[in-house]
Amino acid sequence: MSKPKIIIAALILALSIAGAYFIILNYKSSEPVNKNLTGEVLNNNLVGIEPVNSGSQNLTDLLTQKLEERIGEQNTGGFQSVDGKTLISAPDPKQLAEELIAEAEENFDASLLRGKVDESRLKISEDISKEAITKYFDSFSQIMIQANKNTPAAIDEPEKMTISDFGKIRDIYKEAVNSFYNLSAPKSVLAIHKKEIELLSTKENIYSVIANAEEDPMTAFLAVDELLKIEQEFDKLKIDIGNFLKTV
Repeated sequence: MSKPKIIIAALILALSIAGAYFIILNYKSSEPVNKNLTGEVLNNNLVGIEPVNSGSQNLTDLLTQKLEERIGEQNTGGFQSVDGKTLISAPDPKQLAEELIAEAEENFDASLLRGKVDESRLKISEDISKEAITKYFDSFSQIMIQANKNTPAAIDEPEKMTISDFGKIRDIYKEAVNSFYNLSAPKSVLAIHKKEIELLSTKENIYSVIANAEEDPMTAFLAVDELLKIEQEFDKLKIDIGNFLKTV
């Protein structure tokens, strides 16, 4: 698992714990607390519940729903009170995480992250001379160099990255996309130009989802996989650019 994905996974686990607090406030047991169940509960995975404000966390619908269902199933006799703390019998975290991710993957539509090229914003030049093409790729390189300069230093130490860093990276890709739209492209390189915009826009969309991990951690987790896939498309585009330049 890549380091960025580990970061997102850790965030999901943190929010899952917070979700347990949220669930306790919404749980309505049909039966009173059964003191005889205390021993049984103590033999399960326990989560100590402290009163919190109901609006303190906003988890993904899937995560909240599944946690509610599973915790409700394992606490049909009600919650237990030990030393002034409310305890619940909770599902095994690893097993639950695997089940949640599997179900989420089935319902995740990665195509929604795909960037789309706005044809009306393209600037196309009829000049397909070697000089024009050279100038285009010089500008192409400068856009990417600038993007790299603006990238948060934490990218080299993923374990230190924060959610705000992902937002900054999203903005960098957004700026790069705008720069490519403002760049005049010889019509002979139009296919490459449009593909670059499509891939950069896709990255912008992916990082936008990851930056929203606190609101929707499950989607952010799955979006990381798409980030890894899009890198493969960038690698192919680099090869296509190299082959094109050999013909100029």
